[in-house]
Amino acid sequence: MKMKKLRFTLCLVLVALLAVATFSACKSITPPPPPDTEAIELGSGENTLHLAITFSDGRTESYRIRTDAESVGAAMAEHGMIALDGAGMIVDICGEVADWDADNAYWAFYVDGDYAMAGADGTPIDAGCSYAFVYTKG
Repeated sequence: MKMKKLRFTLCLVLVALLAVATFSACKSITPPPPPDTEAIELGSGENTLHLAITFSDGRTESYRIRTDAESVGAAMAEHGMIALDGAGMIVDICGEVADWDADNAYWAFYVDGDYAMAGADGTPIDAGCSYAFVYTKG
């Protein structure tokens, strides 16, 4: 009986530590800044994607993309805004490459100011949400 209580207590401690570590890691993520310009209008379709892209020089462009695509990644690909590497990761947005192997840079993806829990292809377009990509050095 003591062994079961000890295991249960250790599991609770482990879960608490993981929760604290996760919360701490999330707090260090900087949400994207507001766009510098009026939204660039692209496309036509049933879905509307509100997207901000912050480049390595700190400049932010805002887009309003109308599309019939279902995901953020598909809508961006439809307009030639992204290029993927061999593993399917976005490495180029609007002509700017973020190369992890060269300088530890990547495109951070945000949904409503929070770090996205899925990639752009796995994130459905929701008219009530805003999406952002930020050039980030690790």
